[in-house]
Amino acid sequence: MLELNNISFTYTDEPFIENLSLMLDTNAPCILLSGKNGSGKTTLLNLMCELLPAYDGSIERHGMSIGYLPYQDCLIKDVSVLDNFRFYNRIFNDQDLDLNDSFYNQLLQIFSIDYQHKKVKQCSSGEQKKCAIVCLLLSKADLLIFDEPFNALDFQSVLGFLRLIKEMKQEHLFLITTHTMDVIGKIADRLLIMEHGSLKADILGRKEIEAYLNDQYYAEIKTI
Repeated sequence: MLELNNISFTYTDEPFIENLSLMLDTNAPCILLSGKNGSGKTTLLNLMCELLPAYDGSIERHGMSIGYLPYQDCLIKDVSVLDNFRFYNRIFNDQDLDLNDSFYNQLLQIFSIDYQHKKVKQCSSGEQKKCAIVCLLLSKADLLIFDEPFNALDFQSVLGFLRLIKEMKQEHLFLITTHTMDVIGKIADRLLIMEHGSLKADILGRKEIEAYLNDQYYAEIKTI
């Protein structure tokens, strides 16, 4: 469980997030966080991971481990993809990466990663995105946070990733920001909508999410 209690955060002397309270738990293991650009999504994620200083309120992890993939990944560009896997596995799990591990090889298959010995800086944006996703998934953290993970992914990788989330959410929480709500909306258990630094909507349940998307999202697309 992760609890945010009356969180407030200020940019340049002007309040951006004010008195926001939120609880994430296993009752809704796959959470979609959406909102317009500048609505506060990334700021909220950074606060959850305590990457921003001088906020008011409290954040309670209750022993929960958190893994976070920001929009701008933290891959080491001058070494190979495999070296990145080894490095982050060592950081997260304090042990060497087992190249014969079934979960590791499942990830390679899902994301079609056959370029482990290629330097990251020589990889395409899509290949780098898949590498970064695998690095985080190897952490097996209790809460896995992804900021726009579907950008640059090919369709088959998106499908494979969604199936994996559906499988892993039995034991892990997922918090995902994306503008492609038609994709993740199919498996999300909870939908959070940010607007001007506040939670505009908090929708629980697959049917309720689908109804909201049909009314607020798909209806606008049909007008094009």
